[in-house]
Parts: sequence; structure tokens; C-alpha cells
Amino acid sequence: MSKAYNQSPIEEFFKDKSVLITGATGLVGKVLAFKILLSIENVKNVYLLIRDKNSTTFKERFVDLITKSRDLFTNLNKQTIEKLVPINGDTSFVGLGLNEKDRNTLINNVSIVFHSAADITFEADLK
Repeated sequence: MSKAYNQSPIEEFFKDKSVLITGATGLVGKVLAFKILLSIENVKNVYLLIRDKNSTTFKERFVDLITKSRDLFTNLNKQTIEKLVPINGDTSFVGLGLNEKDRNTLINNVSIVFHSAADITFEADLK
């Protein structure tokens, strides 16, 4: 459904750009990804940095994100959800733990980064 009014400055800013969200499986990352897809028709892609956790791969965690957050993503059509692109990475590693292919994909495509990842290890070294 296209909008009959002029685009807002925010919609214009995001138009045809790709976004990277860290902490995508957390509450803030999930809601942010949903809001971008819901509000900005012409966003190109939303890359989600997701790490492997325990015995669950980043791809499995991505599927869980979409299926377990069904009430959040149900209003979006399949074409819109396909703009979500999971990327295997971890903010606790140098270079986000990215392989060369994913690193180049992000360098060449991402214009906007939202860093919402958090470390909930309260004994973590501040250094």
C-alpha cells in the first residue's frame, strides 16, 4: 500500500539504504527492526547481527526471532520480512567476528548502524 502523502524526512533519509542492527534478538533490536520495516517502505535491507549461542546457530536464532515474535511480525508481508538479513557475528570479538564475505557485504551496503547489543555479564572486565 503506497502512501498518498509526501514522505517524512525520516522516510526520505532511509529510502534505498540498508541498516545494520546489533543486538537484534534482544527486545530493543527486535522492536527496532519491526518499526523500520513497518514504517519505511523503501528501506533496502535490515541486516541483523546475530551470534551463535550455546548449541543454537545464528540462523536458528533468526528463525526463532521471526516465529516466536509472530505477534510482532504478523502485520508484515513476506516481501517485507525478506528484507531481514541475518549476519553471523558477535560484538565481543574483534571485527565483530565477521567472516570476510559478510564483512564486505556490510561495508558495501550498510549506511546506518544501530548498536543495541549488550553484555549482561556483570563481572565483565571494563577494559
